[in-house]
Amino acid sequence: MKTIILIFALSITTSTMAKAKYGAILQGIDTIHSTGQDVTLKAKLERAKYFPTYRSDIPGEVVEFFLKEKYLGAALTDGDGVGSLTLSSLGKGLHEIEVKLIQGSEFKSKPANVLVLVIDKNTPIAISDIDHTISDASAFQVLLRPNHKLPPLKKAVQGIKYFSGLFQIIYLTARDDMFINKTKNWLAMYNFVKAPSFFWDFANRDVPNDHGDFKSWIITKLKDNFNNIQIAFGDKPHDIRAYRDHGLRSYYLGKQDAEIHKDGIKVKSWTKLLEHFKSNPIGSLSSDLNSF
Repeated sequence: MKTIILIFALSITTSTMAKAKYGAILQGIDTIHSTGQDVTLKAKLERAKYFPTYRSDIPGEVVEFFLKEKYLGAALTDGDGVGSLTLSSLGKGLHEIEVKLIQGSEFKSKPANVLVLVIDKNTPIAISDIDHTISDASAFQVLLRPNHKLPPLKKAVQGIKYFSGLFQIIYLTARDDMFINKTKNWLAMYNFVKAPSFFWDFANRDVPNDHGDFKSWIITKLKDNFNNIQIAFGDKPHDIRAYRDHGLRSYYLGKQDAEIHKDGIKVKSWTKLLEHFKSNPIGSLSSDLNSF
């Protein structure tokens, strides 16, 4: 009788092990396109870790894309864990795509969302950094704390909302791309304007290591398709350098004793930033702009 019970228990354990799947994290990579262009959908698959340090990429897995439950197609993840699917234009506007691992994969992950923005190439664009620009948290705090303990800067939500009435918002951050899901959830939690977000990937050799160079590199790529990027917000001198390299109105919300590009505009808060902008519309600047 004991032998029969043991055999039964082993059969259940073996069956459970056969069905077990490796943990993975699927994240949507947002994209932005001008009207008339083909649209690229992207997602990245990485091995899950309990502690959110560097996660290895997972190649050779199939991810599927859906728009309001309509199947759009599938893609195979490459050596960087990124699956890409190219489609004809989805039409003007912001499209929220769901991406899932295909059934039968040896990995298991929650679905993720991808924002795909299609706008006219002449649309006015504003770029915002995240850490210490709209979020009042350090990189270390972002690593260790849950989103509800990472408050936004005072009036940042209202400030971004105000500018979204004048510009298309784009979030551009030096956070590593392992924080895509956490950051998107944070933006939603605090009711920030929904918009595409772009992240650094320190493991990608094609991406500049210097954060300022990275942001300048992204803006250069954006300017290949859009000719009206006008204004940007950041908290580091290298942010302002990157923005001014491209001639953008550049607001600095960081440490007020820091040296920044001579044409950057220092502001002590989002309240002061809004006051300054309303008094100095784009194309009309006063002679005393270095601090406000």
